[in-house]
Amino acid sequence: MIIKAMELMNLQAYSHLIFLFSTLLFSQSIDLKPVRASSLPIQALVAPITKDAATSLYTLSLSRNEYLLDLSGPLLWSPCSPTHPTIPCSSGEYCAAAAPGAPNFHDSQCTCTARPTNPVTGDQAIGDLTLTDVDTNATDGNTPTAELAVHGVVSSCAPDSLLRSLPRGVTGDAGLGRGSLLSLPAQLYGKLSLSKRQFAICLPSTATAPGVAFFGGGPYGLMPPTQFDAGAALSYTDLVRDPMRTSTYSIRLRGIAVNQEAVPLPAGALDRGGGGVTLDTALPYTVMRRDVYRPFVDAFQRSMAHVPRMPSQQQCAAYPYNPVTWRCAAARLAHTRLVANTTDGANPLRQVSVRAVAACAPRKLLARLPRDAAGVAGLAASGLALPAQVAASQRVAGKFLLCLPRNAGGEGIAIFGGGPLFLMTSTAPPVEVASDFTSSLTYTPLVSRRGSSSYYLAVTAIAVDKAPVGLPKDALAGGGGVVLGTTAAYTELRPDVYWPVVGAFDRALRRSWNNTKRVAAVAPFELCYDSKTLPGPTRIGWLVPEIVLMLEGGRKTNWTFGGLNTMVDVNGFTAACFGFLKMKPEKDGGYGGKPAVVLGGFQMEDHVLQFDLEKRRLGFARLPVFTSCSNFNFTRKG
Repeated sequence: MIIKAMELMNLQAYSHLIFLFSTLLFSQSIDLKPVRASSLPIQALVAPITKDAATSLYTLSLSRNEYLLDLSGPLLWSPCSPTHPTIPCSSGEYCAAAAPGAPNFHDSQCTCTARPTNPVTGDQAIGDLTLTDVDTNATDGNTPTAELAVHGVVSSCAPDSLLRSLPRGVTGDAGLGRGSLLSLPAQLYGKLSLSKRQFAICLPSTATAPGVAFFGGGPYGLMPPTQFDAGAALSYTDLVRDPMRTSTYSIRLRGIAVNQEAVPLPAGALDRGGGGVTLDTALPYTVMRRDVYRPFVDAFQRSMAHVPRMPSQQQCAAYPYNPVTWRCAAARLAHTRLVANTTDGANPLRQVSVRAVAACAPRKLLARLPRDAAGVAGLAASGLALPAQVAASQRVAGKFLLCLPRNAGGEGIAIFGGGPLFLMTSTAPPVEVASDFTSSLTYTPLVSRRGSSSYYLAVTAIAVDKAPVGLPKDALAGGGGVVLGTTAAYTELRPDVYWPVVGAFDRALRRSWNNTKRVAAVAPFELCYDSKTLPGPTRIGWLVPEIVLMLEGGRKTNWTFGGLNTMVDVNGFTAACFGFLKMKPEKDGGYGGKPAVVLGGFQMEDHVLQFDLEKRRLGFARLPVFTSCSNFNFTRKG
């Protein structure tokens, strides 16, 4: 997890603005889990703030929902249920504060309305004023002291369309603006009689760790390395009012300096249009008027003139390749960010942004990849592969888990960090299987091959129907061996291995089921059978001889493949083919240093595969028939 500087802003309503710039990590600073209610007086409230990786905007967690943190917003708004309560027009104080549109009439009763605004798009709507409960935590400034519900908070209804362009999962807008009776801070102060009419926000610089909002007085205890009251280190400046936008928080500037040197600005530039600086959390980056922006940028460039720039010819080069066509291209390395979800093994929890290094490949290199594929995610045992970069940037274990789906359109699962893994049953309705599927893995060493970052297995023999297949001496040893490869649709065997295995399978099948009838080959397979003459099918596939990879460590570590992973149904299920292919030779007609076996995706489907890069081992297990890799619950918790 990346530790960066975060900014704490404590805004004393209607009087002062408080700043703190420090290196803070709130993910370990205060435990935001709900606690039982307490009879102690309420000093302040606390709620987590999350940065959205996709928009760089911030959300405030209230009542187990996410609201856009809107520092200038005059009220709280969100979509309402059809049976929401309303506020009668006789409540003049609320109606006036909401800047209403035309009143609504419910059952001939006049009700108050408001004009909720999306601060990102500027879109407005008219909605009923309503009452809602806000669930949050009281705090002593160091830890939550009580979980409580604030009843009767006034908010505005809004159509679902008003959520457009807000962070994904946001359910509304939490307006913290000044001068409004309906802003969230003003209502919390009034309903709970908090000791001080002030609030503090500490905005996180990363999506991987939350920030915090305090409503009420301090202290504002943060840690690590040691707990301290951030409020004791604050500097103060006066807040000023912008007559054009009365709900905003603004400060007056005397000037702007870059590297301790004043930026030459036009006379009165900081006094025009209300003047000063407005603080706005609905903008991801600072925006400047043109007459301020240009001098500021020029001054910054002058201050950086002594810093050498990397010439284009010194950019890091890479040669990405297409693993299907085996074509490569020259490219440059660049920094990028990937958006992913954290998980507890059963559901996604929250989005995080992963900083990574990637190769910028030409579009032609996507040829023959799946439609809509945007690139290639390399998972090999190298420092620039995705697992290593995720482990380094997110501080997770150096392992990853794959569970490949069997059916087209099904969603399997990849977990970086290792596990656990919980799946739903294939029943209707599905229920979660209580056991962690990573707890029953069989482990075998991952073997290194000089000059290769692929994952090899130490296979001593291949058995068909429990009988070892007679292979040429050292066929599975030396520079060959068995390698795992998801870019091979089906397992490929070098000819000196393929023909003995195919012959042994056909003989074993005919011994156990002498009515079996072979049919014409169906590309890309060579060994096919009439489905009516095969035993089965059953829930575990066709009842054909098992294929076993005999691994180092003895019988308990062998990897067995039954009918579901050995037979492929073709021609409208009228035939079934042996799902192992003969490896194609190199252009010179030979096989060079090619492995003896490339274990393909079909054979790995509905298996849990855990690649432990720290212990250099592979954990594997076939899923039971009552579930599959497509049964992960991708519904986000919370």
